[in-house]
Order: sequence, then C-alpha cells, then structure tokens
Amino acid sequence: MPIEDLSQGVNGYNQSLTVSLITALRQGGHTVLSEDAVIDFMVRNRIRWLGYLDSTNVVKLREELGVDFILFGSVNQLRQKAPSAIGLSAMLIRTADVRMIWAGSGELCTVDVQHLLGLAEPQTFADIEAMALQRLLAAMPKSFTTITSEQVQRLVDNVSLAPAVLRPGGLVTCRVKLFGSPAVFGKRKVMLSVGTREVEAVFREDAELYEAVWRAPDNDGRYSVTLNVSGAGADGENIFVGSYLVDGTVPQLSLQVLGPKFKDRVVLRDKVYIVPILLDSELISHWKMTILDKDGVVLMADHGNGMPERLVWHGKLADGHFVPDGDYTIELSAWDRAENEVTVPAQVQVFRRAPELEIAVELQDKDFVIDLRHGNDVPLSYWRAEILSQDGVVIREATGDRLPYSFILSSTSGQNQGKLRLVLVAQDIFGGKITRKFEDLLGMIPQDSSDQVEEEVIAPEVGGIDDF
Repeated sequence: MPIEDLSQGVNGYNQSLTVSLITALRQGGHTVLSEDAVIDFMVRNRIRWLGYLDSTNVVKLREELGVDFILFGSVNQLRQKAPSAIGLSAMLIRTADVRMIWAGSGELCTVDVQHLLGLAEPQTFADIEAMALQRLLAAMPKSFTTITSEQVQRLVDNVSLAPAVLRPGGLVTCRVKLFGSPAVFGKRKVMLSVGTREVEAVFREDAELYEAVWRAPDNDGRYSVTLNVSGAGADGENIFVGSYLVDGTVPQLSLQVLGPKFKDRVVLRDKVYIVPILLDSELISHWKMTILDKDGVVLMADHGNGMPERLVWHGKLADGHFVPDGDYTIELSAWDRAENEVTVPAQVQVFRRAPELEIAVELQDKDFVIDLRHGNDVPLSYWRAEILSQDGVVIREATGDRLPYSFILSSTSGQNQGKLRLVLVAQDIFGGKITRKFEDLLGMIPQDSSDQVEEEVIAPEVGGIDDF
C-alpha cells in the first residue's frame, strides 16, 4: 500500500519511498502489485486514508486482485536538514486469515552511522532513507507462509473499529462478532492488542458480540489493533482488526482575500474572493465562515462539508441587504476528521461611496477661475470635465486622473457670457462613479448657489454572483 508520511501531516503520502520499497521487494523475488492497480482499488472502494484498511477491504484485495499479503508502511519522523533522520514502521498482513504475521520499526540518523575515517558514511538524506529502508526490509522474513481459504479457521464473523481518526485521549470502540452457535457465545475470551497494551473485550448478551472501549494514547501516530481468541474450542492469534490514527495537531490553514487593496487593506465594492489555503495535505471534515462587524457582532455565517476552493462575499447580509461601509472581519474555521479546529481571520473594508467632487468659481481680475477638487482620499482612476456655452457648444474640456484642476476663462470673451454649463464625470480606483452637472457656472460666484446646482450620482453596479 502507498506509504503514509505523517511528517507531512495527517494523510501525507511519500511517493519516493513507496517506489523504492516496490523496487526492493521485486529485487528480492516478490511479485508486487503495480501502483496503478492499488490506486484503482482504493478509488473503487473510496479508500481515502493511507496506512489503514479494515478487514472487509483486506478480504476484497484478496478476492478481487489475488493479493496474498499486504505491507503497510508509515514514515513517523523525517528530517532532511543535517543531521538527517528518518523513522519508519511497517506491518505485514496475510489476507487469507486477516492476520498480522510481522511488524517492525526503526529510526536512523546520520550521527548513528559514523565510521572510522568517515568512509562509506551517508552524505545526503537520500542515503539515510535508502539505508533505513534496507534495514527495515532486512528484519522482515525472507519467505511467507501462504494458506488457502479452506485452511482458515473462521473465528471472526464481523469486526468494527471506530473512529478511524481521533484526538489524543479520545475513546476507541471495537466490536467483534464471532462465528459459532449461541451455546458458545460468551464462553470465549477475546483480547485486543493495541501497541503494548492488552484490552479485554466484554461479551454483550443483548447484541451477541464482544465490545472493548479504551482511550487513545497521548502521542500522535497510527496504532494497529490485533485480536486473540481463546476458549470453547477456538484459538486464534494476531488476527488483524485494523488501525486508527491519533491526531492532536490542528490543521495548518491560511486565508487569502482577493480584491483591490488600499492602504494595505482589501477593499470590497462589488465582491471579494476568499481562498482557503491548506499548508499540509490533511483532509478537512467541515468548515464555517463568519462575518463580524468592527464590534465583533456576528452579521452572518455559512458552513459546509469538506473545504471549498474559494468562497465569494458580496458585502451582503443573509437577508440580501448590503452592509454599511466600514471595516469587517471574515473568519474561516475548519475542522479535520479528528475535530481539531483552526480559525483564521482576515480584514476587509467595505467602500461603496461615490467619489466626492467639489467645485469653486470666483472672479479674479478679468478671468473666471473654476477649481475642481476631489473630496476624499481614495484615488481616482479618471475624470473628465466639459464646459458648454448656453447654446450647447463645448468651449473647454479636460481629462486626467488627479485633482485639483483649474479652468481659467476670460470674462471679456463673448463665448463666455450667459449661462455656462459644467459636466463633470469621475471614477475612483474601486469603480465608484459619479456625474455632476452645474447648470449656471457664473451664477455660482456668490456662495449660496444651491438652487442652481443639479447633481446626478450614478452608483456602481453590484452583483453578478450569488452569495455563498
């Protein structure tokens, strides 16, 4: 089976070591199933976790692919930087009777293999990896005893081991149903071997099965469970039950919010994309997204199974209304299969205000001076201004991406007499757009000109994708 690499996180895969192991076994004269065949089997049977197979899938491997033995391997420790080190463990399961017939483990570090004069010492991590694998295989039996299905004494009818993944100190439950008549139920002794521990299963008359419950150890890692049956004319040792993974490490998660930035803050005008980034290969069980205002009040939340590639927030509440402009926090929480939780926050500024444009007109000597100004600190992407005569003829125009700007018109020019109109259009870097129309520029020279100004604000279009 593919080698599980716990140094990469839960459900990590070490491809190079898997290939090396296949090569070494074939060189030793063993027939090894191809990687593609194993992966196809895992896909068909929806096996997503490495280093683990229940007894049902062990039997399926024998029946569907003719496999006599299954070799599980795990990388428990790995350090590539000097001094390089690696820790490996393995177990061999015979599929005919689902029995563990061998298990081994070992660690190796460069400081452990120092030779006189430094000759033949491992120089790289690849050297250490190859040497550790060679030592592990050297401890494995050179030949294995195969048996036929007819030779198997059927003791176990059904076994369940749950959960497959849990945190340190969590409860593990194993239920075993034996073959036989009701007359012998409860007369046999069932012991479970869990690492160095022995746990006795108690017979439950109501369900006619044996049940054992124990607490998972404090250290992360994969733990194999074997079964021993004795009494009432039945004896069986090292019957493979399965394994479970102890995981007390929270998922390594970061959060990237994609959108325009201003002053080191992501700005939402239409929408922002929220992209979760898992820093290891761990599978996520479920997630929850929460939106909070500046006071920490939860405005809305959503949740789902697995981990989506991305989420979209349009700056709306659950009822579809837009939130006011301001600062908000997006929190993404994720749980792995052992229910280890991680929460990552990200800050977003909602900004939907249109650009604030100001105008001042005054008479200086014999010239009309028309000043255009921008009233907030969000940069403009462009602006355009046109001054038209009372006949609708464009007499002056200008464009740019920054304000202030001044028009100077001669008061003695005939075309600058009567009602002059100004049309001013601007858009900021976030897409906010405004159009302002001033119908009598010269009438604005007195300060109070509110009756002579007509404004039209064009709000940006918002939407396009449903809220998450």
